[in-house]
Amino acid sequence: MSPHPSIRPTKKNLVPIKQKGKQLLALRPDRKWAVYFYEQKDGRPTLRRKFFREQAMAEEFCMIKRAEQNNLGAVNAMGLSDGLKQEALACWRKLEPLRHLGATLTKAVDYYIKDAGLAAKSKTVAEAAAACVDAKRRKNLSLGHLKRIRQTLEQFCKTHGKAPISTMKAATVKAWLEAYAEKHDLNEVSYNAKKRYLSLFFGYCVDSDLLESNPADKVEAREEDGRRKRVMRPADLRKWLAASSPAVRTAISIQAFCGCRTAEVARLRWADINWKDAKVVLEADIAKIPSRRSSPIPPNLFAYLMKVRKEDDRLIWEAEQDAETRARYQSKPPKERAAMLDEWRIHNLVVAMTEAREAAAPIEWQRNALRVSAASYWFDKTKDGAATASAMGHDPDTFEDNYKDIIRESDMTREWFEIDPADPMKAAKVIPFRPKVKRRSAQ
Repeated sequence: MSPHPSIRPTKKNLVPIKQKGKQLLALRPDRKWAVYFYEQKDGRPTLRRKFFREQAMAEEFCMIKRAEQNNLGAVNAMGLSDGLKQEALACWRKLEPLRHLGATLTKAVDYYIKDAGLAAKSKTVAEAAAACVDAKRRKNLSLGHLKRIRQTLEQFCKTHGKAPISTMKAATVKAWLEAYAEKHDLNEVSYNAKKRYLSLFFGYCVDSDLLESNPADKVEAREEDGRRKRVMRPADLRKWLAASSPAVRTAISIQAFCGCRTAEVARLRWADINWKDAKVVLEADIAKIPSRRSSPIPPNLFAYLMKVRKEDDRLIWEAEQDAETRARYQSKPPKERAAMLDEWRIHNLVVAMTEAREAAAPIEWQRNALRVSAASYWFDKTKDGAATASAMGHDPDTFEDNYKDIIRESDMTREWFEIDPADPMKAAKVIPFRPKVKRRSAQ
């Protein structure tokens, strides 16, 4: 008789089944009771049988198997081998230190599947970097911006180029940035610039499904030096212009009075000046940020430019190349040759400006002094932060916070815009500032 009268003993309902055959039982009393259950074998659930001498032992075994079914479901319990259960228990114990973070076996497996999926289709860092540069080139970014992206990625690839891109973590990026900054003595501004270019690269990798998240975004930027921006004094600009050749003087003047960057001036042609509205027009392929903007030309600079004006198709900064340079660039493909010539012109202008400044020493100088001075004097003159930010290509949301109250002497602004680049040492006609007093009409 079945020990469970209400349950018909079969091979599928986990109840002990008493074996028949007196002769057999006499020979093998340890097989008096049998329990049928499912176990995993070769990836499929297979019906198994286990024998017991005592009914109580068989009942205890059935209770264990029924508990497994209740916890895991009948179908899943059938497919769990003893080895798989032991492995799951071992993994569960390994997750114990992370339990307070909500770690579970399911989350661990999901994370592994994602990571393995990324690794399966992962490129090396060098391959991803080449694809990123190519994608940015197709977006027609400015040549200077593209150059800095390429240089940063080339430097990063020297250390991690052969590693799979899927293995890049925040700690890896931070360690490289700190080592590079220490080796090359980078200041906070340069460190943060390198971090931004790496963030741009890893952002491309996330968009291309090569990474799940951007590791560079998890690296903290360094706090930049909060020293107040310093402008050039009109007397220093006079000395610099006086020590410059006519071509260099034109380039310096456009930067000092219109706020153009050195690289932008190196790309300007005379056709980019709107003579009717007195503006320098910087098209997207000239400006650092690839969007069109225009900067007003003050009367002192406009009069000078009219005197030195040349044909529209000529560059404002014309640097003659030697035969060796021309031969080296001539063999390159058109796009690469154009980029190399652009870099050469910019470098050539920087060298020429530096030589003139050193010849005019002593001059108080701070990085980007011409551009900072132009923005500061224009802001003091117009009192219009939004318009000045637009003309200079600055972020309008932060412009006023960065440039407010830099100019504390209005006479400096008047003198700055009265400098004649054609005769920079000519004394300015500075009129002392007197506030207007409203007069009462006679009664």
